[in-house]
Amino acid sequence: MRLMLALLLAMALPACTCPELRERWDSPEETLAQWQARLCRDDVKGEYGCFATSYQKAFHGFENYFAARGALLAQRPAAAWVLQHADLSEHSSPTEYAEDGSHARIVLDAHGESLQIVFECEAWVTVTYADGSTASVRQLHPPAALLGAGQGRQWLAFDRPPVPDESRLPDVRALRVECRWLIADLAGLDPARPAPATALACQPARARDPAVASRTMPTPTLTSRNAP
Repeated sequence: MRLMLALLLAMALPACTCPELRERWDSPEETLAQWQARLCRDDVKGEYGCFATSYQKAFHGFENYFAARGALLAQRPAAAWVLQHADLSEHSSPTEYAEDGSHARIVLDAHGESLQIVFECEAWVTVTYADGSTASVRQLHPPAALLGAGQGRQWLAFDRPPVPDESRLPDVRALRVECRWLIADLAGLDPARPAPATALACQPARARDPAVASRTMPTPTLTSRNAP
């Protein structure tokens, strides 16, 4: 009955405005808000860009995500409406973080269905040059793995050079290392079986088990705290 009422309410609305689109990756909440805004605008490639590299690779191509995404929206209309239009702060649990800070999790309550979203912290290095241009390079390891300290010194060790051409080193004016929180797993989107609707069922809220680890979660031990 709740599901039917939610659907009737959604259909009764004359028009649903999309959330504001802000390209921010500073926290899981901001990345989720960006993905929602792109989903509402049917910006499929933009949605895909909110995924961690590991999650994109799991789909083995953009086409598989497109198929899984379409099936999810078609088979779960109430959850789809929440994902596209609702104020997610009213439907989400407190963000949980892994002890090493590399992963986080948000659980959405979509009209009686729980939808778990896992995030991964990717390290990105952005270089600003004298002419005002910028270039960003994703690192292979999380930010904490790039930091070193010893004998009273601290340093950064890049696993992918942020300035590929040494001749441009004199033009570098600023260098920024940041953690970009990107979606690493989304309940209902199965990269192994993206097309069948049976692979897209969301777990009922009453069966929610916070101890169950995600496919990409390195450890099930998560703690709730405010977003950094």
